[in-house]
Amino acid sequence: MKESEGKEKEITISYQDIHPDFTPELQKEWEEKGFNTNYPKEQRKSIKKLDISKDESTPEEEKLIGSLKLEGFDELEEFYSGLQPDEAAFAKLMKVEDYINQKYPTSKDKFNCQTLDIHGYHWQHNPQGMKEKLTGSLSLRGFVNLKQLNCPFNQISKIDLECLEINDTDVDSGLEYLSDNVQTICCHFGFRPESKVRKIAEQLGASDLFFFDGESYNKKSGNIYPEAVANIGDITKIGHVRNPFPDELVNEPTAIQ
Repeated sequence: MKESEGKEKEITISYQDIHPDFTPELQKEWEEKGFNTNYPKEQRKSIKKLDISKDESTPEEEKLIGSLKLEGFDELEEFYSGLQPDEAAFAKLMKVEDYINQKYPTSKDKFNCQTLDIHGYHWQHNPQGMKEKLTGSLSLRGFVNLKQLNCPFNQISKIDLECLEINDTDVDSGLEYLSDNVQTICCHFGFRPESKVRKIAEQLGASDLFFFDGESYNKKSGNIYPEAVANIGDITKIGHVRNPFPDELVNEPTAIQ
C-alpha cells in the first residue's frame, strides 16, 4: 500500500470561487470530490474550527469550484477558506442569543430598540464590518417597541416573536404566518378608527385561541378560567371592559412592604 492511500483526501478551495448562491448540484459535486470523506456527517457536530485554505501553490485540479454548504457543523466557531488580497476569508459562527445579549445587555436597551439590524457576515456585502454569522433561535423577548428587523446573511433557524404590536396600522392579514410563540397581539385602532387593523382585531375576537383583556389579545393557556373567556368572541372593540374574571378569583390589593 502506498503511504498516501491510507490518508483522507485533502480538499482545498479558492475563496474567490465561493458563491453565496447554493445549488444542490454544486454541493453534490463537492461531496463527490471528497468533502464528506474529510468530515463525515457523524463527526461534524464536534468540529469547532474548519480550515480548508491553501496558498497560490495549490494545483488548480485540487481546487473546488462552486458553493460550500456547512450543514451539520452545529458547533463551528471558525471557518477559514482561503485568502483575499485585503483580508483573510474568515467568518465566525455565533449563537444569535449570545450576540443579542452582548449588543443589548439590559432591559432598557431592548425596550429602546426600534430597529434591530443584525446583518450576518457576507464576503461581498458587509456594511457593518461584522465577522459573525448568527445561528440558532432569535428571541425578541423585551423588544416591545421593535418596528424593523434586518437579519440577512445569517443561519438563523427560528424567530421567537412573543409580542406583536400593530396598533393603528393598516395590517389586515397574515395571522396564519405568525410563530406559535406569539403570546400577545396589540391591535388598537382608537386613534385611527379607519385603520385596517380592525380586521385583525375582529379575527382575534372570534378566535378560540386568544382572549381579550381590555388592552390586548392574549393566547389562552390551560389555566384560564373557562367562564372568563366563554363569550370573548363577541369582543371586537378595543377599550375598557368589565373585568371578565369571577369576583372570587380577584384578590384584594396588598400594600408592598
